[in-house]
Amino acid sequence: MDELQESQSKKKVFETLFGPRGSEKSPLDHFTTSLYREIWTRTALTVSDRSMITVALLAALGRDRELVRHIEGALNIGISCERINEIMLHVAHYAGWPAGHNGQCIALEQYEEEATPKQYDTLRKNAREVPENLTRGRAGDLIAKLTS
Repeated sequence: MDELQESQSKKKVFETLFGPRGSEKSPLDHFTTSLYREIWTRTALTVSDRSMITVALLAALGRDRELVRHIEGALNIGISCERINEIMLHVAHYAGWPAGHNGQCIALEQYEEEATPKQYDTLRKNAREVPENLTRGRAGDLIAKLTS
């Protein structure tokens, strides 16, 4: 069982996508983490499937703030930049060019951000030498190679 399947079975998907949870500061925070436990742990779709669907839907709906977070999560679990770029192309075709272009711009910005602590942890756990000045995009691609 790989890490993503294990996170699904143990209902720890939120942590797998985004790292350790902070404190739940509002009732909405509590319901959000409950959503991950109840929806994202269903086994008919994998965590990766759900992540890619979520990225596409958020881009299509123009929900930029959440899209940033979910692109981060997708990169954390090893969805490659190439796959995210393909998702945005698909969004552009079905939801309109502005939605796909906006999503692609957000993705490109995320690729250039510093790698997340979750990405560093994943790479270190898998005995990978972690390059200096690692970006989220490069780390996501390295994690994708580990999981393929």
